Amino acid sequence: MMTPEQIFLVQQSWEKVLPISQTAGELFYDRLTELVPQLENLIDSDHVEQIKKLMTSFNLVINSLNDPDMLKPVLELLGQRHVGYGVIETDYSAASDAFCWALKHSLGKDFTDEVQAAWLEVFHFLSDNMDTSKHSYIN
Repeated sequence: MMTPEQIFLVQQSWEKVLPISQTAGELFYDRLTELVPQLENLIDSDHVEQIKKLMTSFNLVINSLNDPDMLKPVLELLGQRHVGYGVIETDYSAASDAFCWALKHSLGKDFTDEVQAAWLEVFHFLSDNMDTSKHSYIN
């Protein structure tokens, strides 16, 4: 469970990311495919639409952190969808690392240790609720 202070830090830093979301998204996908090269096959070569979807999803999550129970069914559906894409449980850790790396490079000195710890809590929540090992994919 995130503290109110962690939620505030994530939401505050997210406001700084929104104006540069395309760049932050490109950094994320570039870093993710460095960490897990086999995911490159799952990522469109034209990141524009994929980044828009990613940032829209993050916007929903970040703006709903005060009501995590509302998010859980949405995240479970996303987890099911990701199973269909071929995402496995360990990919969530790489995604967390890649997103924090992108935030660090996007926010610079504003990406403090406290902000990073708060974002890691977000990713812990996301991975717990999207965990592909809990879902089966049905066509």
